[in-house]
Order: sequence, then structure tokens, then C-alpha cells
Amino acid sequence: MISKKGVFRDFSDEYPPYKITKNLIDDGRKYLLMNQQISLDCPVNIIHGIKDEAVPWDLSIELSKKISSNSITQSFIKDGDHGLSVLRILNIYFSQ
Repeated sequence: MISKKGVFRDFSDEYPPYKITKNLIDDGRKYLLMNQQISLDCPVNIIHGIKDEAVPWDLSIELSKKISSNSITQSFIKDGDHGLSVLRILNIYFSQ
């Protein structure tokens, strides 16, 4: 659809409708991270919901393998989905 019309409109019950253009996808290719080493030499915290249907949780593990930092913490929220609330994430993070 996007290759023919140049735009894809996403209609979800969970989020307001938005459009994704071919230009957005083409521009986004310049910022891909998973095809190279990620130079970060600071502590990194990755928090991911196991029930995230938009971004699979195991991608967080692959991401951590790409990061050069020796200090990476990963937390997985068993019942968390893609829309983890900021307050809930902060409560989990700071309660440790």
C-alpha cells in the first residue's frame, strides 16, 4: 500500500490515527541501529514489556549485545505491553 500511494494510515483502537509516509521510512533507514555496534560507554537500562506486540521483547536482548557498555541492566515487565506507562516504569526502576 505504501509503495503505491506513498502513505499508510494506521487506525488502531489503542492510539489515535496517524500516517506513515514513504519519506519517513526512507529517512528512518539512515538511523538504523541494529546493523552495527552501538558506542555507549555509560550505564544503560533497558525496560521492556513481555506482552509488547509492536516490538518483540527479545529484540531488547539483541540490542544489548550491540551496545559497547559494560554496564547494561535489562528489566522485563511480565504483563507489560508496548504502552508501558511512564509512572509505572519509574516506580519499578526506582524501587530496586
